[in-house]
Amino acid sequence: MIIEKYNIRLRSLNTPDLEMVREARNSDYIRSRMMYQNIISPEQQLQWYRSLDPAGDVFMIIEYGGKPRGMINVKNIDYKNDSSESGVFFWDREVLQSFVPVMTSWLAAESGYLLLGGQQTLIHVLKNNKTAIEFNQSQGYKIIQDDGDVVLMRQTRNSFSQATLPDRMKYIRTNDAGSHLMLSFGDHEQDGFRQTNLMNYLQILGVSPVRQSGRTFWFEVAF
Repeated sequence: MIIEKYNIRLRSLNTPDLEMVREARNSDYIRSRMMYQNIISPEQQLQWYRSLDPAGDVFMIIEYGGKPRGMINVKNIDYKNDSSESGVFFWDREVLQSFVPVMTSWLAAESGYLLLGGQQTLIHVLKNNKTAIEFNQSQGYKIIQDDGDVVLMRQTRNSFSQATLPDRMKYIRTNDAGSHLMLSFGDHEQDGFRQTNLMNYLQILGVSPVRQSGRTFWFEVAF
């Protein structure tokens, strides 16, 4: 599965990506900012990957300029309560000082609220990671729980729209970027399952693509 907008491409995590992700995840820089900070072995990484629920866990590689830069996830998707949890990390530290994290956040939020029908997203952030907390606040997240070392933050569809809509529209205008979100299904081992389930769910939500070509769909984002 591939999702594209804002010159960012999110593609489904696949088996050949596991070692790249594991090595990045085990680096001191990234590991020190994670809840789980132990070194992960190749066996543990594979076991984790095999345990993912294709209906409730979506892990995607972040690509910019044709190169993998990080990974983002939406997990514990709760369709009944219209909520999910999210997380992201970049192993390419050069893009951290660019607009890439912002655009990735925009794309992830638009995808979750449009394609999954969600109304809120939850994230856990280490309390000493002030940069992450401030960044997420700029994207419409608010701290709703303080557990000492960790804070729980929540973003709603409305708070995301209020915090980011002017900047998103400005980016589209000034960069001659398309305003449609592109969703495409390919040969990933879970793509057949995801296409069937997601398109059926979108039908229930009353969300229709503005254009389709084969297994590729384009959607209008109106929030």
